[in-house]
Amino acid sequence: MQRSSEDAIEPPVRRPAAAAVAALPERLRWRLRGAGVLAAAVGALLAADAVSAPPPDADPALHAWFDRQRNVRGILCCSIADGHILSDEEWRTNGASYEVFILGQWRQIQASQLRDPAGGPNPTGRAIVWYMVRDRVVIYCFAPGTEL
Repeated sequence: MQRSSEDAIEPPVRRPAAAAVAALPERLRWRLRGAGVLAAAVGALLAADAVSAPPPDADPALHAWFDRQRNVRGILCCSIADGHILSDEEWRTNGASYEVFILGQWRQIQASQLRDPAGGPNPTGRAIVWYMVRDRVVIYCFAPGTEL
């Protein structure tokens, strides 16, 4: 059986995205790159804003105190992670250091993770840990419940 030229229609050739961009004029390619950088920056700002926003049940009177807390290295605690007020059973002293109970495991607090006392006294009277869970638990700040 012979095929006619109408039967031999081939699907359109699709270029990979990189080849399509390379075929664009140089001026347009720079604009696309700029748009990609802008989109990445906006995404990062939105993600940072989502982390730094207080939880819906937060006490507005405490928000300002939480917002200005830094660890002893100067890193803002709430701009990176959420603060979790701990019960007395969720933290303890271990010799000269502290430990906190997060996700079923005791985790040691490093000296660099301690909250800078220059941020003012802890108004909650409870221990607070600022941490984030990604592929592991990362602790940014810790304030013991009773400060000397």
